[in-house]
Amino acid sequence: FTGATSVTLGGAAATNVVVVNATSITATTPAGTAGTASVLVTTPGGTNAANSLYTYLAAPTVSAISPSSGSTAGGQTVTITGTNFTGATSVTLGGAAATNVVVVNTTSITATTPALSAPTAGILGTTGTYPWGITIDSSGNIYTANGTSNNVTRITPGGVSTILGTTGNHPSGITIDSSGNVYTANQNSNNVTKITPGGVSTILGTTGSYPVGITIDSSGNVYTANNWSDNVTKITPEGVSTILGTTGRYPTAITIDSSGNVYTANEVDTVSRITPGGVSTILGTTGSAPFGIVIDSGGNIYTANQNSNDVTKITPGGVSTILGTTGSLPRSITIDSSGNVYTANEYLNVYNVTKITPGGVST
Repeated sequence: FTGATSVTLGGAAATNVVVVNATSITATTPAGTAGTASVLVTTPGGTNAANSLYTYLAAPTVSAISPSSGSTAGGQTVTITGTNFTGATSVTLGGAAATNVVVVNTTSITATTPALSAPTAGILGTTGTYPWGITIDSSGNIYTANGTSNNVTRITPGGVSTILGTTGNHPSGITIDSSGNVYTANQNSNNVTKITPGGVSTILGTTGSYPVGITIDSSGNVYTANNWSDNVTKITPEGVSTILGTTGRYPTAITIDSSGNVYTANEVDTVSRITPGGVSTILGTTGSAPFGIVIDSGGNIYTANQNSNDVTKITPGGVSTILGTTGSLPRSITIDSSGNVYTANEYLNVYNVTKITPGGVST
């Protein structure tokens, strides 16, 4: 190996190559695909013959766990099903290590679940009366649409609350654009209010019947979920209104993905998906009476379920799970860049905001 100039595995160059002596080299493997790889060393005398001395192992996949639920105290024996489990070194659930891990074969593992703390609810800040909508800006400020005080509250990350501006009649949904303009869907006046960062309010355009949810796309088009007409209104920045498509029964909230697909949370415990062309399908099921919806960068949908006081997460493939618990009667929901979910809650004159981490911890 003296004078070696390169080392490759499967045709890709290794890094940190050190010629220890004439018979030994250390190196760091490059990325590769699962399967055998030829290890080739090039010296002034040439390159060795092709071989299959190194094997790249496939990453494991997990397709199921049985049983799929259990006590937060842990101690339950579960069977995990998937692929490429041979040589598994650890199993975790919710970030905590499982015990008694046994690799049965390449597709099956048994283990004992760890104990996990049950989520608890707490308060970030106070709002106006009946906060029926919530959103967040890039600085972490929270905004709520206050349904009976007809205004918008701004809450800083430190919990300081102020009134940003007034709205139309009974705002129930809220969103914000990249310039900091806030928009509310006003259910009793069937229109959308726009509030500038300085607190100036105007009517952007009209909607369908009883708009209770609102979202905005990257071009500044606003969409509302119209609860009584079971459809979605699209309003251009110039205030031109059209019907995008129909929804499930009684849509309560709305969001949009980067491809222009619109999603609504429907009171009948489902989520509708509407393509830019107006084709509607059911994406998945939710907790009881979802009244808020948001989407993350991975296309996962989250709903705030007011009758079950929790948040549902639905994957792009339609798989539904409970992310965590909330305060009483969560009416709306938003998410930050770190994946933390926030819900606006109102019950018996108690108005507050719950934060749920990606791991399901609520405060």
